[in-house]
Amino acid sequence: MASIKGLPEGWEQVVGTEYMEGASDTEVRAKLRITTSLWDSLYNDPQSSSFKQIVDIGRMLAKGWWLEKGRKALRDKQFNANLWHMNMKNRYGWSDKTEVHTKDADGMSSDELDKAVKDAVAKAKRLKLV
Repeated sequence: MASIKGLPEGWEQVVGTEYMEGASDTEVRAKLRITTSLWDSLYNDPQSSSFKQIVDIGRMLAKGWWLEKGRKALRDKQFNANLWHMNMKNRYGWSDKTEVHTKDADGMSSDELDKAVKDAVAKAKRLKLV
């Protein structure tokens, strides 16, 4: 593959090797000795679609590397699961808290809808409609 303007010769090999070892984009940029600005320009440039494709595949490989490390170390008493978990939270946006937002009738949440129904039933009882 031809070298893309601004990247060193053999950049594809460097990118692949780094990502296959779980490297972050920052680590890959450091190995290539390029700026974030150049990286972003190449990634978003339609003329550099091969760069984007290689980076996207690399990111998938890096994430797989980290997931495999955690999966294979589950039975290892020396494995620092907290450190691994914190890394995954920071690196891949994992969260300990799951927020579920549901909207029902007229954009009301389930709790709001439940309260509205209870209020309506209480009002109907006061008016002796039920």
